[in-house]
Parts: sequence; structure tokens; C-alpha cells
Amino acid sequence: MQRVRIADLVIDMNNTDTDFFEHRLQAYREESECPPDLKITFSTPATIPYPEGPTRECNERLRVTELSDGRRLRGLYGPKSGRLLQTITCTPDYREAEICVPLDRQHPTLTLTDFEYMFTGLTFSDRLTYLGGMVLHGSSIAYKGNGLVFSAPSGTGKSTHAGLWREVYGDDVVTVNDDKPAIRFTEAGQPLVYGTPWSGKTELNTNTVAPLRAIVFLERKPHNEIRRLSATEALLYMGRELALPYHDDALCETLWDTATRLVQSVPVLLLGCTASAEAVMLVHKTLGL
Repeated sequence: MQRVRIADLVIDMNNTDTDFFEHRLQAYREESECPPDLKITFSTPATIPYPEGPTRECNERLRVTELSDGRRLRGLYGPKSGRLLQTITCTPDYREAEICVPLDRQHPTLTLTDFEYMFTGLTFSDRLTYLGGMVLHGSSIAYKGNGLVFSAPSGTGKSTHAGLWREVYGDDVVTVNDDKPAIRFTEAGQPLVYGTPWSGKTELNTNTVAPLRAIVFLERKPHNEIRRLSATEALLYMGRELALPYHDDALCETLWDTATRLVQSVPVLLLGCTASAEAVMLVHKTLGL
């Protein structure tokens, strides 16, 4: 078992690929002896028994079963075989999560370690959402202590734009997370952006935290232009980059409440841009950094 602190959550993780996670979690190690905020167990059994209890379909492959002990199991089923391909079983408050993927699970591109990496991140996101935070798909930096998140669909150029900030402003820029930064509010209502070890295919993340200064959605354009989004527009853009918990209506509503609070707390900008230093300086000037 490894104990880590991520976004101020103390997490106990029982991993299968211990070498991978010892390396990936090294910067987040925690030595406290307090009760954990989240406990995650990952296993690769030979088979997964089919759950018993009231079951509803979220879609043709995802089903949620209410277990007799009060926990909720969401299972992914094969589209043709009906085989149970993976399960995530959680307590109602998402404080404890058990992830099971069959040892012989086959996938064209993903390994068992990939599944373990993705699903541990997903269970972290569920618990954070339950507590009033969120994980936003984006590349995040801290510039002179100001947290910025650049968000857009994959392939748009988030990482490229964040990298340009490092090129233009050098040591004034610190990478927070290149794919899935966490966002939480302080008791005073200040949103903070945190590094997490779940940073997509790269290892571009640091165990750091910064006050969130702005969220910038990116669009490719032949020229650079920027404007502030209304709260309604900001929520529409944000909804595309959140992992919505369709398996739990109440959790989904909590996430939307958090997103609404966030767009009312910080500027949300739309940047149409080229991959250039000029685009970086336009954001810098607009925010008065």
C-alpha cells in the first residue's frame, strides 16, 4: 500500500503494478497516520462474478448495480459477449473504491497498467467531485504564482500553448499538470489548482498548488483573438472537458454546481490562436499579469 496526498486528499492506494506507481506517485508521498480521505484497491482476478441487486443501464455497455451492503457497482460489459470487462465498486460517499479488471482483459492499445492508471484517476475524480472539487481536462501552469488552465479537445494544442509560456517566460513558469489538474475551493471561496499524478501520456506534473487566476479555452485560428466568455458560454465549453459521472445523477448535479461556482469565481476566456509567442503575450496582457 502507498499513501499519498493529492489535492490535499490523503489517499491509500493498493496497486498491482507497484513499480509503475512507486515512480508515478513519488512526488506525492505522504507520511501522516490520519484516516485516509480515499482508499483505492486495484485487482486483476481471473474472473469477475456478475453482481446481484437492482441494476439500471446507463448505456448499452455500462450498468450500475446497487449492492446489498449499500455500495454501488458500475460494470462495463462486452457489446457482443456480455462479458463483465471491468467493475468499480464504491461506497455512497466514494471514500472507498475497489477496481477489478480481469487478468486476461484484452485491448488493442491499452495494457492492464494503463487501465489501472486510468481507473485510479477516475475514482480520485469521483471522490473530489463528491467533496465539491473537480478534475478538468487541460494543461495547467503557474505563472509567478498565478494558476492558469488551458483547456480544449485533445489535439487542439493545449500542451503546445503551455510549453510556449515556458519558452517566453522561462523560470517564472512552473508546470502544474499537463492533462488532468485538480481544482478545489478554499473555505474562503478561492479556487486553487493542484498538480496530480494523472497527466495523460506524459509525466508533466508537479506536486504543487496555486490560486487559479483564469481558465482559457483554446481554438485554432489563423490569427490571435481573445474574449471573455459569459457564464453560460463558459459552462458549455467546460462541459466538453469534464468527465461527467453519468453513473450517478446526484454526483453529476454536484459537479455542475461546482462548475457554475467556478465560472462565477474566475475569468473564463476563449482564445483563438496560432501556436506563437504572440498568443501567449495576448493572454498575459488580457489578464494583466
